[in-house]
Amino acid sequence: MDYLQFSVMKAGENTAALHKLNAGDKIGVRAPLGNWFPYEQWKGKNVFFIGGGIGMAPIRTIMVYLLDNRKDYGDISLLYGAKTPADLSFQSDMPEWLERKDLNVTLTIDNPADGWEHKVGLIPNVLKEIGPKPKDTIAVLCGPPIMIKFVLQGLEELGFTRTQVYTTLELRMKCGIGKCGRCNIGSKYVCKDGPVFRMDEIDQLPDEY
Repeated sequence: MDYLQFSVMKAGENTAALHKLNAGDKIGVRAPLGNWFPYEQWKGKNVFFIGGGIGMAPIRTIMVYLLDNRKDYGDISLLYGAKTPADLSFQSDMPEWLERKDLNVTLTIDNPADGWEHKVGLIPNVLKEIGPKPKDTIAVLCGPPIMIKFVLQGLEELGFTRTQVYTTLELRMKCGIGKCGRCNIGSKYVCKDGPVFRMDEIDQLPDEY
């Protein structure tokens, strides 16, 4: 790939300005910041991605990388949901993902909708229906905090340990290099030490997130 691709949700003044840019406009980019998913440690394992709403943005990046290096990993699965079909991100990618034989995809929305041909139900409930096996499997979560809370409970009921589960902490950040302290949780800075954390690492942090 000879270009960078960004997923930006229109949420405030700055993101609204980005949405108004035209092809050929110039912007400044300061990156990379923070850490990343430890994909090298996952080689040979199954990886189960669980995304909710805009939480699909970080998941898509690492999932595409694993698919590009398919032989290095076991089963790759995606459970992705949103309130409505219109709230699903990366809809242009969905047909390809659904057709792939080496990727297990489950899509769900919270309530029935006209023309919807996939599952209906909250992500934690659909997760229990699918029942992924914890043996040699890594779970990767990203989405609203309430979703993560109940998905984590579901994974624990299925036998997953805290060392098998990764997520990202999406806190408001400013400087991006650990100087301003806006995103700190105890002694950790989400912009510098994160945003990717394993759940047992989060257990060691103050209950501030």
